[in-house]
Amino acid sequence: MEKKIKYGLAGIGILLLLALIVSSTMNKSSYYIKEVDGGIQVWQGRFAPMGAKLYMELPDMKMPENAQSSYFKDEIYMLIFSFCQKKADSMIEQDGILDFAKIYEYLNNAKKYALTKADKKTVQSRIDAIDFTVLQYRADTLIGNNTPEDLEKAEGYLEKARSLKINGFQKEMLDQKIAHLKERLDKIETEKTENKPAVETDTAH
Repeated sequence: MEKKIKYGLAGIGILLLLALIVSSTMNKSSYYIKEVDGGIQVWQGRFAPMGAKLYMELPDMKMPENAQSSYFKDEIYMLIFSFCQKKADSMIEQDGILDFAKIYEYLNNAKKYALTKADKKTVQSRIDAIDFTVLQYRADTLIGNNTPEDLEKAEGYLEKARSLKINGFQKEMLDQKIAHLKERLDKIETEKTENKPAVETDTAH
């Protein structure tokens, strides 16, 4: 009888432990959103039957009209992806000086939470387009200085821009600019050599 009781209690203990693990796993796979001043907070359930921890803050985001009491991982990822992508687009469309650092931050987060290869590819193409514009701007600024050092740096920026996933027309344009830069550098080097004073040598008497 005592053995049966012990085995029974042990079985109940195992069942309770399994139930605890299952409920904890389910809680950790659940996400919740809370509206706060200035945006929304995303919370993730802890590996415990109850409780949650702050997962991410989404400033300026409004509570969805069809907000759910809880979300699965894929659902919350889609919500974060959509928000970050739209936020980056709205910042690009704003007038005035663009905050590239913030735009990059939103696009990189969008890429991180994209669920499909197509979405990742779309975000990466936007990042490449911004990189292409920024690298060209930096190169053009340095080219205006017309010093060998700046022209070499400009060439490096253009080579980096060429390594991005860009179309054939853009590559052709960069090839022409790079070739023109090389010609200018060669010309400067040639002029420097030609204008270099000859070294006088002593004549033995």
